Amino acid sequence: MNLRHAFLRAVHEYPMKIYPLIFMTADMLTGLHGTNGKGSLIWSVSAGLGVLGHGLKLAFGKGGEKIPEGTIFAKGQLKAFFTDFGQYTIRPFQPSYWHEMQRVYANLDPVSIAGKIKHTLQPWRYPLDTGYMLFALAGLGYLADSANIFGLRENGSTLQFALATTVTMGSVTGFTTNRNDLAGSLYALGTVLALSAGIAAQSWPLTLSAPVYLAGNYLLSRVRTDHQSEYVSAQTAAAKPSAP
Repeated sequence: MNLRHAFLRAVHEYPMKIYPLIFMTADMLTGLHGTNGKGSLIWSVSAGLGVLGHGLKLAFGKGGEKIPEGTIFAKGQLKAFFTDFGQYTIRPFQPSYWHEMQRVYANLDPVSIAGKIKHTLQPWRYPLDTGYMLFALAGLGYLADSANIFGLRENGSTLQFALATTVTMGSVTGFTTNRNDLAGSLYALGTVLALSAGIAAQSWPLTLSAPVYLAGNYLLSRVRTDHQSEYVSAQTAAAKPSAP
């Protein structure tokens, strides 16, 4: 299978496979804005490694992460996405969002997280988990740079700090919970922050990251419904009493 065919198949059939690749690219652009700081450079390089590893997985990988199938080009989906995008952007400001986040983390299986961390020891088999872990950790370095440790610096740095916080939380949430709806709301907010911070800092990499985040959110919206249906079905099945 050649690279072009693998990419087209991924875009048409596997939105769950392609959207992390786009988010990693956006994170790499975000990191490139501040490569004068070591944390930002680590962020950018680690996201780049995630892009490379995930791209190779798309082209040649077999096994590894479970990939639900679907199509991103459903009739009316793009219009529906833009209609819902604003709602997802403001969700992190609503108490119900954090109540759900708290509930999910309270019921999180430590064994599952341990398994994901173990996956990072085999990046050739699990580049997706490895990539998420890399740039989630590197986000801490970007946070330190954007905040200049304890004091904010340069024009637009407050927005950059908010952006770094938001997308790092999105990465950690996606990695640990597999709840794309929760992670997606943080990335939707990050899209707006990236555009605002890029314009304020007059930075083309940061400004360019905004439409890339937007594209990632669109692909994420195509898997969110299927993922939630699968999640609810699994919860319902688990709640049913076993047959005598």
